[in-house]
Amino acid sequence: MAAKNPYRPFTPDPDMLSLRPNITGNEINGLAETSVRQPSMVYWAPNPDDIPFGDVQKWFYQHEPQDAELMKERAKRKAILEAPLSELAKVARQRTPQKWTENQNTPMCDIDTVCSCGQKTEQAMR
Repeated sequence: MAAKNPYRPFTPDPDMLSLRPNITGNEINGLAETSVRQPSMVYWAPNPDDIPFGDVQKWFYQHEPQDAELMKERAKRKAILEAPLSELAKVARQRTPQKWTENQNTPMCDIDTVCSCGQKTEQAMR
């Protein structure tokens, strides 16, 4: 038999509960919506003030365990978020959502007549 879990039953911190907005993650992400759209961020936004659950996110940052492994992973995430963005492609690609999906595993140089580097691809030279 498994050892008894000292955290069961779990009781959330009342201070954290008081910060929850009057909307659920399902509502934020459009549960039952009929049109397709990009998901919206519920937690772990780069700027917590940008999301409805931002106050809850800030609470978690103030109450997280001082675990070395967690801090190491948090530093990795910070480095990724602060990394400079790549330059924009010289040629903007316009495709339907269906075409983007069909080509998601194909290198862009194989399907475009002009690569993002500006050079004509083999397909364009045929």
